[in-house]
Amino acid sequence: MCDDLQNYRKKVNHYLIEHKDQMTIYKLNHNTPITAQDMKMLEDILWKELGTREDYEKDFGVTPITNLVRQIVGLNSKAANEALSWVIRP
Repeated sequence: MCDDLQNYRKKVNHYLIEHKDQMTIYKLNHNTPITAQDMKMLEDILWKELGTREDYEKDFGVTPITNLVRQIVGLNSKAANEALSWVIRP
């Protein structure tokens, strides 16, 4: 990781974008359910490797981790269309 990434928010953004093919991040990007183990892995990365839980709460408030990942890496367009396919269209 770049040494110039001092800011927690920048570290998180950089990590998630650089690792968007990592299985848990990929699952969230493709709107696939994740396991408790997947969630633990994300928490460990965000709250132990990149910073602390306090850093997370300071920068992202009460935003659920799954929502944060989708905000940063996005939602695959096919997955988004499938998720919205239940909407009745006139």
